[in-house]
Amino acid sequence: MLILIAMMISVKEENKTNTLINASKMYSYIPKYEKQISQNTGVNDIKQVKSYILNAYSKVEQNNWSEIESNINLAEEVFKNIMNNIEYAKNKEFKLNRTYVLIKELQNSLKYMDKKIFFVKYKNLIENLNTL
Repeated sequence: MLILIAMMISVKEENKTNTLINASKMYSYIPKYEKQISQNTGVNDIKQVKSYILNAYSKVEQNNWSEIESNINLAEEVFKNIMNNIEYAKNKEFKLNRTYVLIKELQNSLKYMDKKIFFVKYKNLIENLNTL
């Protein structure tokens, strides 16, 4: 409840940094709740990957590149579980491989510490994750 209030305040104040942080905090609850109600580990893991990527995105405005890298590495670890989930990966190999490549591209973009490059890679990855 407090996160929702903080989110509304940051939006009202047009504080982009706090809005992104609060949005990522709010989204982090989705995978937690999903695990409680669904047995589909592939879907749960996709939501966890999105949560890590969104959290990384929220750190860009703060120029916290080490935390961004940490979140992307966590997203990659969880995504490897998805790729190894034979039941979930069935008939999705191309999309999964493409998504993995996009995660690696996002990781590689960190060496430039450039927000614009990061945002382009982020957008491509999220769009692709949404198709899974």
